[in-house]
Amino acid sequence: MGGGGSFAVYLFNSPIVLITSTLQSNNGGAGGTGGTGGQGGVGGGSGPGGPYGGSGEQDDGGNGAPGGTGGAGGRGGHGGGGGGGPSIGVMCAGGTMIGTTGNTISVATGGAGGASPGNPGSPGVSEPTRGCQ
Repeated sequence: MGGGGSFAVYLFNSPIVLITSTLQSNNGGAGGTGGTGGQGGVGGGSGPGGPYGGSGEQDDGGNGAPGGTGGAGGRGGHGGGGGGGPSIGVMCAGGTMIGTTGNTISVATGGAGGASPGNPGSPGVSEPTRGCQ
């Protein structure tokens, strides 16, 4: 699972004007740890023996022996680590329009990606603004 995000201001389809404001986001949350792969399945049963060759074949021909059991299936792949959460000062979604004058927007670090025996998660982004028009 991905880490939680930290946003000083999150806007959705909401026009806003920020004037001489100081905004600060905190650190994004760390991503979750990926799970280990599952065990492989058991092998299949043995196959039947071959049929008698018939009277036109060698006189002493007999049925073929049954086949052996199948091998076990391979282990499943490990789950990937979750992505780290973002740290964004002003997040604009849904066509949000923003006007700014003389603002200070400070952000912290994005969260660390989650660990995994396979592929670790990506770290979260750290940006003053994202998606704003």
